[in-house]
Amino acid sequence: THTHAHTPECENTLNSASLRVTYMCVGGSVGGVKSEREIIEELKSKGILSKEYRENPREIQRETRRLRIEKEMEREFQRRERQWEQWEEARARHKQKQREREEYIERSKDKFIEDDMREEDERAYRRRREEHKRRREQERYDDEQDRQEEARVIAAEQERLAEIERQRQEQLRLEREAEEKREREAEALRRAAVEKLQMAEALAKAQAIARQQQHHQQQQQQHQQQPQPHAMRGLFNAEEADDPFARKHKPLTKLDVVMDKSNVAVVEEEKMRRQEESKKVFMGLPTSREDVYGYPLDWELIERDNIVEVKLRPMVTKRMHELVGEAPEVVNFVVDQVKNRTSPSELSDQLQSFLENDSEPLVIKLWRCLIFEQQIRERNLV
Repeated sequence: THTHAHTPECENTLNSASLRVTYMCVGGSVGGVKSEREIIEELKSKGILSKEYRENPREIQRETRRLRIEKEMEREFQRRERQWEQWEEARARHKQKQREREEYIERSKDKFIEDDMREEDERAYRRRREEHKRRREQERYDDEQDRQEEARVIAAEQERLAEIERQRQEQLRLEREAEEKREREAEALRRAAVEKLQMAEALAKAQAIARQQQHHQQQQQQHQQQPQPHAMRGLFNAEEADDPFARKHKPLTKLDVVMDKSNVAVVEEEKMRRQEESKKVFMGLPTSREDVYGYPLDWELIERDNIVEVKLRPMVTKRMHELVGEAPEVVNFVVDQVKNRTSPSELSDQLQSFLENDSEPLVIKLWRCLIFEQQIRERNLV
């Protein structure tokens, strides 16, 4: 081992154990006092190891790890030692407090015994008894006063809570009565409005019947004044009545357009054009009350396309549902009035008693719908 360790041309291959054995062989002590680096330096100084001796990196890492473990163990030992000292100090303080408490109790007992033994005078004893009795009576009196005061506070609190409950019940009763009163008034108003609507509907029906009768009478008078067609035909050409070819034929029905790939684009383009034109028509509708009410409507076109039933009835039904709920009689009344060509101002006045401030906006909306449907049909956008 010695020869191998100090050969100059030999590279260091000694591990930690071989290094310590070499150091012990030359008379050194490795009882955990010196580190491996100190041992190497000492062996170099004695000429046992070559000056070119190099430490093995693994041995350096092992030595570093050993030193780190020793330091951590030393720190842990010191921490536990300090902890043990703190525990011991705390235990000592606790024992000291216990001893002091026991000593205080012993002194108190001794003092009490000495005082009791010292009271030999009977008058002092009686005075002490009377003082004790007086204190006890005062304590009982104070306790009674406290109980009475507590009872008064509890009674006052219960009375206050009862008063609050009575006020709440009274408020609920008043609210119920007010709600019932409002419901009765609303029901009375609804019944009155329905009666008014029924009366107005009956009046409108009577007026419509009267107008129909008058129109029928006028037609009869005109029919009586016009010459009979068969008599006139006989005056000019008697053979024309018997000739079947002299009568005009029924108008021919236009055939449907056959849809194929060649005209789908044209149809879609025409559809988009109509939508754009419809938007322009809608944007150009009158908005003020005077303009809407004064717009001339083509009632024959409206009746021919059944616009009132198809367009206005769903609108009136939806709006009435939003305002008053389900009211089919009101919807029928409004639709019938529009069919009878009632003026918008007159219709608004008839609905005023039932819808109040919502009657005029509803009528304006209906008339704008009629104007829109008339204009898009006049422009062939349907």
